[in-house]
Amino acid sequence: MKHHRFWAWGAVICMVMTFSTGTAECEVNTIMMNFHKGAALFVGGVLFGSAGFKLLSSKDAKKAYTHMTAAALRVQESVMETVTSVQENAADILASAKEINEQRAKAEEATSVECSEA
Repeated sequence: MKHHRFWAWGAVICMVMTFSTGTAECEVNTIMMNFHKGAALFVGGVLFGSAGFKLLSSKDAKKAYTHMTAAALRVQESVMETVTSVQENAADILASAKEINEQRAKAEEATSVECSEA
């Protein structure tokens, strides 16, 4: 089933390329050149899609996909450890900042009480 998907995408790409060249000129030679160009692109897309399927389904490709997926999982784990560390540090910083603000508020309150008594 996947083989047909690659073939279909190759064909679609080639047909889009064919239609984008257009056939605005009415000369027969130009129309025939565009037809042959379009047919060549279509056949090239079919071959490219078939070759892509063979490449993607080979044992070597599957082995490479497995190694790439394992590397991605290792990277994800490393990133998550870093994020956790940053979150812990941010929580410590936030707690320290709140403590500093409380001490400052107490100091200002004490200063205002002393000023009002005088």
